[in-house]
Amino acid sequence: MVLFSDESPYELLHIPNRQNDRVWARKKESVAPHEKIIFPSKIHVWGMMSYNAISELHIIPKSCRVTAKYYIEEILKKCLKIVLRRKRKTGSVLVRRLLPNMSRCIFQQDGAPAHNAIKTQDWCKDNVDSFCEEGIWPGNSSDLNPIENLWAIIQSKLMKWK
Repeated sequence: MVLFSDESPYELLHIPNRQNDRVWARKKESVAPHEKIIFPSKIHVWGMMSYNAISELHIIPKSCRVTAKYYIEEILKKCLKIVLRRKRKTGSVLVRRLLPNMSRCIFQQDGAPAHNAIKTQDWCKDNVDSFCEEGIWPGNSSDLNPIENLWAIIQSKLMKWK
C-alpha cells in the first residue's frame, strides 16, 4: 500500500488558458469576459494521501524555495512524522491513519530535486520503513500518482470559488 506525496502550486485567481479552457456558447456576446489579474495570489502546498485518508496541507511560504533542507526540516520531520503516528482507525479523513497497517506502507515521492537529494534519501532510510528510492519512481509520471487528481479537484474548486 502506497502513501502518495507531492507539492503543487495554485493561482488563487486562475487565468483561463485559451488553448485548453473552452467555453461553449451560441453567441460570443453571451460569454462573460474574464478579468486578467497582473499579479495573481499564489500558494504552494505539500500533501499526502492514500486510498483511506489524506494529510493536512502544508503551506510553503511565498519566499521559500523547496530545498532538501527545507523539505526535511519542515515537511518530513513535521508533517510526515505526524501523519505516520496517527492511530485512529475511523473518523475524518484528516485524523484517521492513512493505511490500516502503517508498517507495511511505502512512502512515495516524485523525482523533484529536494526529494532525490542525498540528505533526503538518507533521512528517509533512517526514518521511514519503506520508500521509493531515487530512480525507482519513473520521471515525468504524474499519470501514475493519484494525488495529481486531488490537485486537479482542488484547482477546479478554487476556480469555482472565485
